[in-house]
Amino acid sequence: MSPERNIMKKILFFLALILFAANLYAADTLIPVKVGIYEDAPLVFTGPDKNPQGICVDLLDKIAQKEGWKIEYLYGSWPECLERLKSGQIDLLVDIIYTDERSKLYDFTKESFISDWGEAYATRESGVRSILDIKDKIVAGVSNDMFYLEFRKLTKAFNIKCKFIEAGDYPGVFRMLEEGKADIGVVGRLYGARYGQGHGIERTAIVFSPQDSLVAAQKGKNQELLEAIDRDISLMKEDKNSYYYRVIDKWLGNAKARRFLSFLFWFSVSALGLLLLFISLSVILKTQVARRTRDLTAAYAKLKETQEQLIQAAKMQVVGGLASGVAHEVKNPLTIIIQGVEYLERKIPPDANIRMVFGNIKNAVGRADSIIRGLLDFSRVSKLEMTHEDVNLLCERCLALMKHQFDKERIRLVKELQPGIPGITVDKNKIEQVVINLLMNALQASSEEGRIILRTRFEEEEGEIIIEVEDSGSGISPEALNKLFDPFFTTKRGKGGTGLGLSVVKNIVEMHNGKIQIRNNDSGKGAVAIVTFKA
Repeated sequence: MSPERNIMKKILFFLALILFAANLYAADTLIPVKVGIYEDAPLVFTGPDKNPQGICVDLLDKIAQKEGWKIEYLYGSWPECLERLKSGQIDLLVDIIYTDERSKLYDFTKESFISDWGEAYATRESGVRSILDIKDKIVAGVSNDMFYLEFRKLTKAFNIKCKFIEAGDYPGVFRMLEEGKADIGVVGRLYGARYGQGHGIERTAIVFSPQDSLVAAQKGKNQELLEAIDRDISLMKEDKNSYYYRVIDKWLGNAKARRFLSFLFWFSVSALGLLLLFISLSVILKTQVARRTRDLTAAYAKLKETQEQLIQAAKMQVVGGLASGVAHEVKNPLTIIIQGVEYLERKIPPDANIRMVFGNIKNAVGRADSIIRGLLDFSRVSKLEMTHEDVNLLCERCLALMKHQFDKERIRLVKELQPGIPGITVDKNKIEQVVINLLMNALQASSEEGRIILRTRFEEEEGEIIIEVEDSGSGISPEALNKLFDPFFTTKRGKGGTGLGLSVVKNIVEMHNGKIQIRNNDSGKGAVAIVTFKA
């Protein structure tokens, strides 16, 4: 071998050695960057050889060459990628959408790789063509995916009820559709365009939530990486012949197709906007009609209540005016009758039949006298003697007066007196008359071994003190409920009832600016009288 050839070999060897050393040095000086990826083709995904692919991967690799980065891709599900970014296991996460909530945890690039939006796919059997068809359907989406979250907000805003199930990635969403576990699948439009045809799945007209595909880093970290990506992507976008547009053409088709997709996107967004406007107007109109209907119903109920109160007041005024005069006119003849009977009893020899007749006359006069006393109580507007009273002590006094009667009738009495109730200014004797009258009514309505509850409570928010008397009887018929406070109306005609007790009670309560209501229990057994006073 000639000396020249030996020298040439040595030179080539040293050049190769220098080049190898330079490569080793360059590899050692590259900045390591860990990047999270998941399945969202064609933006980012793994091919059959498990190597990362897609628009984001191609663009990021190009930027890495320029910036001197050594990228290591870490594959996982979407929730796993978010958790890795949050915990700092990766430096960057590609193909992520900005939200205010995420901005509290991550920093984002300002330049997007590409715009995407959400689309809904459905099985052909589901019959779903528009957003109006999704009621009561099963919707599949990726947990924490922005399009899935936005779709849920959309259904909630328009009060459309659906059942939602979640998958780990977009392929899982389509599997749920193919297996019949879901009627609708929510994915990004780029993924849907690539994988959403066939297997009984078809694209619907539901298009929503246009978003930018960004890159994110942990909050306050790797700002220089994000700034470099913004800078390089911006420069590439300015040149229509740059690597950026070649990558877009590679994965999505030529420029004409891009323009068509852009037109389709904005057309779809406009159509969706008009649809949402139509639905919004329909909801607003429906809400206004419902509100107006409620107002009219409430006004009618109030008018009816006022009319009934006026009728009742007129009745009371007429009856009250007659009651006093009739009572005084009848009381004198009754006194003469009873005196005459007593005189005849002394003069006529004892006889069983005569004694029975005299007894019947005395009973009839006694009943008439009871009615007269009730009339006088009803018509008399006496001056109230107001004192400050403890409601619970007042009720205890009434119970003490009634104890013998309860024991005799074998009725169980339950006290539910709320402690700490504020005092109330009332005419003590008249309110005791009210409580005793209500207890007596409850006693007469209860069967043997029955139960009566005397309850007090304070409604602090309304500033009301309430006394309730509840029985366990058979309740009151709807016809009788409307007449309970009418003078001379009674459901106890055969038991000595005069029909004036509740009329007197109502007068007393209203003299104290209170209210009284009697209704059947919700359980359908027994009735309850509710007396309300302002504290």
